[in-house]
Amino acid sequence: MFTIDEEKNKCKIDSILDENCKDNIKKIVSNPVNAVEEKYMKRSRRWFLKIIQSPWFERVSMFVIIFNCITLGIYKPCEDQLKCASTRCFILEYLDHAIYVFFLIEMLIKILAMGFIGKNTYLAESWNILDFFIVLER
Repeated sequence: MFTIDEEKNKCKIDSILDENCKDNIKKIVSNPVNAVEEKYMKRSRRWFLKIIQSPWFERVSMFVIIFNCITLGIYKPCEDQLKCASTRCFILEYLDHAIYVFFLIEMLIKILAMGFIGKNTYLAESWNILDFFIVLER
């Protein structure tokens, strides 16, 4: 296990008690579990965390939500319910599948980055719970 003493010894061995060592020791003292997890976190999880923390990830998600609302407004259930014969209906059906795939991928990226169940995980946020059930419902 990764402890304060190991971090102090590592800093002494390097003969440098620079800011990085001080920061690492502060992290361990303030929250030892997160410090250990951060040190041994897989490269792929870090990559997924960078993705979900990017402002573009949120912007693209909001754009797709608004685009989905527009496509739902264009859909005509009385005409398209029995048989999808028009070009408009085929395009809307294709867009519906593409939007679903986007939301499925978004959900998987968030789960891989944050974890699934527990404190500060995907299902800890109420909006994510709603998204999860919407994607599962499909």
